[in-house]
Amino acid sequence: MDLDRRTILAFLLIGLVLIFMQTDLYRRWLYPKGSVPAKRAPYSQVKAPDEESAEGAVVTAESLIVRGESGVSSSPGKEAAERVVEVQTSLYAARLSTRGGRVLSWRVLRYQGPDGEPVELVGDPERGNLSLRFVVGTDTVDTGEWIWEYQGPESVQLGAGENDTLTFSVRPREDLTIVKKVVVYDGRYDILMKVQLKGWDQIVGDKSYRLVWGGGIASSEARVSEDASYTRVYALLGKSLEKVDLGKAGSRQQAMSGVAKWLAGRTKYFTVAMIPEGEAGEGIEVKGWRTRARGADWKLYEFALRMPLVKEDQENAFRIFLGPLDYGVVKQYRVGLERMMDFGWSVIRPISKGILILFRWFHRFIPNYGVVLVIFSVLVKVVVYPLTRKSYVSMKQMQLLQPRLMELREKYGNDPQKLNRETMRLYKEYGVNPMSGCLPTLLQFPLLYALFIVFRSTIELRGAKFVWWIKDLSQPDIVYTLPFSIPLYGRGVSILPLAMGVTMFIQQKMTVTDPKQKAMVYLMPVFFVLLFNSFPSGLNLYYTLFNVLSIIQQEVIPEKAVELKPKEEGARKGRVLRKA
Repeated sequence: MDLDRRTILAFLLIGLVLIFMQTDLYRRWLYPKGSVPAKRAPYSQVKAPDEESAEGAVVTAESLIVRGESGVSSSPGKEAAERVVEVQTSLYAARLSTRGGRVLSWRVLRYQGPDGEPVELVGDPERGNLSLRFVVGTDTVDTGEWIWEYQGPESVQLGAGENDTLTFSVRPREDLTIVKKVVVYDGRYDILMKVQLKGWDQIVGDKSYRLVWGGGIASSEARVSEDASYTRVYALLGKSLEKVDLGKAGSRQQAMSGVAKWLAGRTKYFTVAMIPEGEAGEGIEVKGWRTRARGADWKLYEFALRMPLVKEDQENAFRIFLGPLDYGVVKQYRVGLERMMDFGWSVIRPISKGILILFRWFHRFIPNYGVVLVIFSVLVKVVVYPLTRKSYVSMKQMQLLQPRLMELREKYGNDPQKLNRETMRLYKEYGVNPMSGCLPTLLQFPLLYALFIVFRSTIELRGAKFVWWIKDLSQPDIVYTLPFSIPLYGRGVSILPLAMGVTMFIQQKMTVTDPKQKAMVYLMPVFFVLLFNSFPSGLNLYYTLFNVLSIIQQEVIPEKAVELKPKEEGARKGRVLRKA
């Protein structure tokens, strides 16, 4: 097999790897199950609203409210009117309810959804987001349905650098009290929630309580299926990052024990995370089910942080983050939230993070991310130029040797051992290493893969415009939608993948000279156009520019760079081979 064929196969392998990364098999292999089962509280047996259990029974949200002999009122204050508190800051607009002190809405103002409105994080406002649950006897007490007392204003607007405290309290019995203080800040995506419990340690059965985010996270992207592929729950138990993914199942429940340093749900670009401050949790409980979002399949997760409850007067504080999965933002919390972000395999992650840091640094001086991509493409090409030059020169040298190699095959075709010896002698005579063209290509693969990861999944390109028809570098630059779907290609017709295919064709035409490989000149560009059509326009812009720069590089490499001269010991019988 000659060098050209190896190079083509290397690119085909890259393409197959990219396809494999989109499959459930890859996701199961990358994130193997490693959870430790824990004794489940009764609430974890409850299915999602209107979801059928394995036996076919339908369980409604009413089953989450106590109806037993625990002695605790199932709905304190149920006759009182529900009040809604609106909070407005420079980063988000939130609505909190006195029913359970729950979060009804949380809109991130700097990011727009498919409807042009600020992104809404709350998936289901009726399922007790940031509510508390207790196991009392055989019952589960869900405070998310209780009407809590609140004495503050119903509208809170924070100016620059300001903060305020919202206090919710409830007293279901004379000896039982819960106070929830929510501190909101301007200019930050997190809130501080302080939970004060009195008397509950005497009646809870498992000496713990649960802080619950019950309504999941709403889809924020136009392509719901792609958003759903990233949607799952993460937890840091000790030093181990655990993941719960619904996969293709209709519903799922999972409980894990361990020192819970944080628990979070995420979509492609946003997250809701619960971080205990001071005392850590003792485990997590997760329940997931399928629903619909804008006519497409979507996943919602209810996740609960289990906290120890052993004091008569107990207070715990939680940092609640509700915002974008921005690496620079979440890393500031210094608890490892950034580990939720997929930067590739362990050997690739340092490269991916380095690319992202450099990319963000450029954007400090250049406000248009499209222009940053152009400059970044040139910079990367300069960095890998020695490798690509070596690969190109070696490939051309191998092409110059092809006539001599054919002569040896004709002469020693019936003697494989002698053919191998003479072939190696010819390589040595002209100082050619047959692997020197393939190795530079393989050395570039980690960089290309890291670029793929960063451009495809980081929030920096989300909603970023470039020029003309390219209005969002995180989405395909679709200019026309077909009335039918083409396998692998899809329905949308994008310009940049076609441009990339043309530049790849030109590049292949310049490098592939073996008549036996002429078909690959046409097949490779078509294959990559089909593969990259659904990829973000930022990624396609980068690869198109990279191909254009590679074509220019091949044109400017001096003629003498691909000249072959025999080494001194073989100069008398060798001859100089030059590029035709």
